[in-house]
Parts: sequence; structure tokens; C-alpha cells
Amino acid sequence: MEKESKAPRFYLGKHKVGKRQDFVEGEEYRIRFKFKNLGETTSPPALAAMVMSWTSNQAVTWSVKIPNLEPRQEGYGTVRDNHSEDRTQALADGFGLLICTSIAPTNIDLLSFDETDTYEIGQNAHSVDAVKVTTWNTIYSAYAMFASVIALLIIAANEFVQFLFWLIAHFPKNCP
Repeated sequence: MEKESKAPRFYLGKHKVGKRQDFVEGEEYRIRFKFKNLGETTSPPALAAMVMSWTSNQAVTWSVKIPNLEPRQEGYGTVRDNHSEDRTQALADGFGLLICTSIAPTNIDLLSFDETDTYEIGQNAHSVDAVKVTTWNTIYSAYAMFASVIALLIIAANEFVQFLFWLIAHFPKNCP
């Protein structure tokens, strides 16, 4: 049986705001950090250092201010210039890993939404979340493959119709 912690506990969720469902390398996107107080007491204000680490060894960092939250209350952290969202770019294709490198006060736990996983906090911690990033070349290749399939179906239908005409032309007309 685990000992229940009285430390403030937060759920962190990232929210991408935009039309496309996937991130595209080099494209700008907006990101917000949503927190939920999973504890039984009002949480004090906190400060989290978040890093999005890309496969190109580049990183984007945010200093996220977590507001006071009542028990079970959700709220967005504030980033640059006290806005709840920030604009940045997907810097490389592959995966971007979101890591919480520090949180103050240090007695705060960072948990998954279903409260089953507690995330490590630190420079070498496991990621809190990951985003898949693709390139425009990959997207256009998928569209080209789709167009090729449609073209192939049209060619196959044309060949089938020509075969039917040939069959009708060469089939004896006086068959019983």
C-alpha cells in the first residue's frame, strides 16, 4: 500500500491550437500548458521549467507560471508576457519530447491525467508528452500516392471496358 502524499499534485496537458492535427516541420504552432490540481487543498502558485526537445538537438524552453488552483480546478499556466499560449515552430521531423526540467516549490508532483503515472522532473527525466512532427514532403507524398491509386483505378476500369468491347466483338452472334 502506498503512502498518500499531501504534496500539491498537478496534471499537465499540452494543447496545440490550430487547424492541422499534426505538427509540420518549420510551421508555427501555438502551445498552451493546462494544469489541474489533483490535491485536496488549494495549491500555491508554482513555476515550472518546460523544455521541448527536438531530434535535431535543438530545444525550446518555457518558464510556466502555474496559478493558484482550488482542488480539482483546471487552469492554464502563463508563459511569456503573462499569456496563456506561446508561438513556436516544430524544429525537426520525428518526435518532439516535452520535459519538465524543474518545478518550484519542489514538493509538487506532476502526474498523468488518470493519476496512474508520476512524471520525473529533471534534466534527464522521461518526457511528459511527445508530439509527432512530419514534413511537407511526407504529406505531399501521401497525397501523390492517393492520386496514383485513383489514376490506377481509372486505367484499370478503362482496360476492363476495352476487354468487354473486345469480348462482345469476338463472341459469335448466333450462339444458342
